[in-house]
Amino acid sequence: MIMKIIIFGIVTFTLISGNLIGQVEKWDIVTLTDQPYNEVILHDLSNDTLYVKAYGNVFSVSIDSIYYLKRDKSSLGSAGIIFGMTIGGITAYEISRRSSTPYHGFNVLLGVIGGGIVGFVVGEALGADEYCYLRSKSHQEKVKLLSELIYRNKSKDK
Repeated sequence: MIMKIIIFGIVTFTLISGNLIGQVEKWDIVTLTDQPYNEVILHDLSNDTLYVKAYGNVFSVSIDSIYYLKRDKSSLGSAGIIFGMTIGGITAYEISRRSSTPYHGFNVLLGVIGGGIVGFVVGEALGADEYCYLRSKSHQEKVKLLSELIYRNKSKDK
């Protein structure tokens, strides 16, 4: 029984983690004129223009007008919940099984809930925002960086 729970937890965690890591990246772009482009997908680069997708539309942004790009931290909270619940439940089950407490089911439930909360907090804390400042870069450096970010995103989109 316990081995089935462990295997289920590992498989579930692996599936959820893969989905989180494979998501297409969304960026916030701030231009030198403070024009924001929120939650856009870096789509294409042509000459001096970056093309971004947002809400079903494609927008063009001059490369030299970009101050910085920001990608919000990746959230691993949902994966942390599953992992924490699995580990918490298994640990509570083992401790409860070896003690003389008659409340095995209740103890396991508390372990699952506590593990889920701890897993969520740890998962949320692990992510980090990503910034790409373009203002001080040469035009060629901007093109290279944006090309890499677009390629990285397109490889996840497959």
